[in-house]
Amino acid sequence: MPASPSRWLCVPALGTLLAWTGLPVLLVLTLAFREPYSDQWRQQFPLLNGSFPGSVLQLESGHRQVLPNLVRLADLHWTGGSGELLAWTGASLFALTLLLAWRLLRRAPRPPAANRCLALTFLGLGVGFLAQARMLLHPNESVQLGGVWALLLLALHLLLTAASWRNLALALLCATAATFCFGTGFAVHAAILALLVLLRRSIWQLLVAGLSAFAVLYLYRHVLPGEDGIAANTPWAPADLAANLPRWLAAPFVQAFFGLADPSFQAGIADAVAERGPHGALLVGAARVVAAPLGPERTMHVAAAVAGVAGLLLLLRACWRTFVRARGPLDEQEPIRRFGLGLALFATAAGGLVCVARTEFFAATPGQLFAERYLVWSGLFWSGLAIHSLAGAERPRTVALGTLAAALIALTLWPVQRSWMSWGVATKNQVERTALALRLGIDDKATAPMAADLGALSFAQCVHAVRERRLQMFAEPELPAIGTTLATDPPDASLPELPARLQPVTAQPTLLHAAVDLPAPLLTAAGQEWPILDARGAVVGRLRADESSALWRRLPQPLVSRRGNLYLLATAATGPCHLVTTTAPHVPLAILR
Repeated sequence: MPASPSRWLCVPALGTLLAWTGLPVLLVLTLAFREPYSDQWRQQFPLLNGSFPGSVLQLESGHRQVLPNLVRLADLHWTGGSGELLAWTGASLFALTLLLAWRLLRRAPRPPAANRCLALTFLGLGVGFLAQARMLLHPNESVQLGGVWALLLLALHLLLTAASWRNLALALLCATAATFCFGTGFAVHAAILALLVLLRRSIWQLLVAGLSAFAVLYLYRHVLPGEDGIAANTPWAPADLAANLPRWLAAPFVQAFFGLADPSFQAGIADAVAERGPHGALLVGAARVVAAPLGPERTMHVAAAVAGVAGLLLLLRACWRTFVRARGPLDEQEPIRRFGLGLALFATAAGGLVCVARTEFFAATPGQLFAERYLVWSGLFWSGLAIHSLAGAERPRTVALGTLAAALIALTLWPVQRSWMSWGVATKNQVERTALALRLGIDDKATAPMAADLGALSFAQCVHAVRERRLQMFAEPELPAIGTTLATDPPDASLPELPARLQPVTAQPTLLHAAVDLPAPLLTAAGQEWPILDARGAVVGRLRADESSALWRRLPQPLVSRRGNLYLLATAATGPCHLVTTTAPHVPLAILR
């Protein structure tokens, strides 16, 4: 029997895991959007205006987000829609996913420590890729995907630990709960059915699992209210499925490398990566060299098809090996291999669901096969294959090579990781500015894109529902209205002026943004807001120290390059204005239009 790999391999594996997954957890906790963003305006409208339980059973783009809606409803009623409950729930589910994986990897016969650490590292690489920042930072979506991840891991733990009826029943319960977290959670049922076949479990267990999946699907589609997006008009097209699924599965490779050759693929990300020093420039340059013969768009599709087909062939090989060994004695690495296989089977089934439901959509917009919102599922496919092939290897040399490969992947993609982190900071700032504009009643039409895809609702309807209940950005005490005159003392002439170079952030000159160094007394008041007064004492806007930038300034450089952010929203700011605050003397502020 080959010797067990050395325990020292745990150090680089766990170091890679901590560096790669620590940031996503930190991002969810600190940069999660506390104000409504994009389609969250539409999704929370029925929760505010509907009656329980129909409001949480609502159908949203073909998904029944029952469990996330319960958390969102609690957040709206218990915390004023602050988003804190959603953010902490999402981060907790992310951490729980890794803890459940570690628990599963410790089951008897216990695999060597190096194999277990490497398996956990590959899982972390899949779930911690920040190209899926939109899902991680949108609090409700972090609960959706975190719930599916955690329930998938719990179902695999139950199914692979013992072949008892009790464990099967609990695993099917987890699959049902995952289905009502997000539509792709139904793929947990498919993974359970496939594993029951490959592990040669009882035909009666397979029959019960099949009936359970059918009952849940029937309930989902035909019993619960709502038809939009469920009774799909898309015809069954096996040829389209065969063409789309491999490319859909290979989306992580496109987001991490091939897509960098096309600056228009992810707005600003390729340029941001190129600006991350020689490392980022080399990565973008390599992508453009590879894409030169066929062009960026064609290269993405060809490379994704090749990688996806190769991945599916590896999956078939893994399925056959598991089926052959199912009746034999378990070796030390077999629990790891089965765990990785379960992840890959789930991701393949999830991809099948997406490609079937979105056939016409992908035909019209082929680039959406690689959309970042799908990485939360396709990333698990490659994590599962790597866990099965490398972390589950018997040879110590293979485990060592797998550890080196994991570290090289994390190091190579670090500029991409940092660029998406910066995207999260910038989007968080944009969300805060939009919320502040709404709170001040500034009618800036350019804020509407932040609430895209509202369906039959209008942006005004969504805002009115929040305002009349004094939730989210309207939960704090009323601000002095624009134009109100306040009694103030003259500015303190002993304090230096803050030369704020204000730049419009929208098409209209009503929303201005300044990046300056805040004085020390104001740094302690990050997140507070102050009225901006003109020389006559009339309120012309509101100044706010951004919370996220204050936090990120405490992190080691070069993670964050900018320092203080001020938001100035004004309808008419001409000439010198000054800041009024209870935490510091009056600070003159020169307004440059």
